[in-house]
Amino acid sequence: MGPAMRIRLQIAVWVSLFVLATAARAQTPPPRITSDTAEYCAALKQRFDGIARRAQTPVTAEVSELYIAGGRMCEHGQIRGGLLRLRRAIVILSHSPE
Repeated sequence: MGPAMRIRLQIAVWVSLFVLATAARAQTPPPRITSDTAEYCAALKQRFDGIARRAQTPVTAEVSELYIAGGRMCEHGQIRGGLLRLRRAIVILSHSPE
């Protein structure tokens, strides 16, 4: 195999790898925030709101209290405790009978 053929083969390999990498990136969903941040608190509150809107039954007092307490804790800088309550409210609401 001559030097020109080797260069063409290398170019073909690099182009193929580039196309595959670009396609893989295009199919990857955007990352979700899952760290202990105020932004994640806000994301969980939005998620809860969406689930609550689609629910067939009213939100129970327990779930509502968890949601309110979690939001309040996040607003006051108690992020981990707030996230814990928001996640728990989402889990309970998601598994409630429809």
